[in-house]
Amino acid sequence: MLVERKGERMLEEGTLSIVRRGNAYQVRYASNNPHDRDRQPYACADEETMRAFLQQLGAESVSINQACIELRKGGVAVLLIVLSAEQIQAFFRPSTAKATLGGSMPWYQVRLSIDDLATGKQIRLQNAFETLFLAMHTPTGAAMFSNLDVKDDYSYYFSPQCAVFFAAVLSSFGAAECAPPARQSVVFLTRDAGAPGDVLGS
Repeated sequence: MLVERKGERMLEEGTLSIVRRGNAYQVRYASNNPHDRDRQPYACADEETMRAFLQQLGAESVSINQACIELRKGGVAVLLIVLSAEQIQAFFRPSTAKATLGGSMPWYQVRLSIDDLATGKQIRLQNAFETLFLAMHTPTGAAMFSNLDVKDDYSYYFSPQCAVFFAAVLSSFGAAECAPPARQSVVFLTRDAGAPGDVLGS
């Protein structure tokens, strides 16, 4: 969404989602414009580099400090941001999403172990999704599912539209592309309230 013009510079509202991978960080930008393309994340080698990058983008010190606290706890940091077209082009280049059979976008699956559940990893995954889902104003068609019978398989599924704003987190949780799950085998956890009921097909 273009919010204002300063001189000849167009500014755009969006959201930064940050995940930690070892000592490194991935910073992903998602525009509030639902028609914008998915963009590659910006990689920072360590916390100091990540802090400097966020400052360069114009994030406030308080927001940066809060983000670092959340990341140290293993969570996902979310910051609302306003960037210029030049900043977006320089740091968050468009990515070409891969397609599956039939030219459709892939679904994603995250499988967790019993040990993962014992440490609350599934709670962190769902909390991260809900945080970004709400920050992006419930993007159309985005949905998170879990297996109906978790005794058989501790799996979580994400519709293709989730890749626009949740790709960095999916990567950090080891997500893999998959076919859409069978309707009768899963239950909705979070989804766009306006999404059609046939998001999973028949």
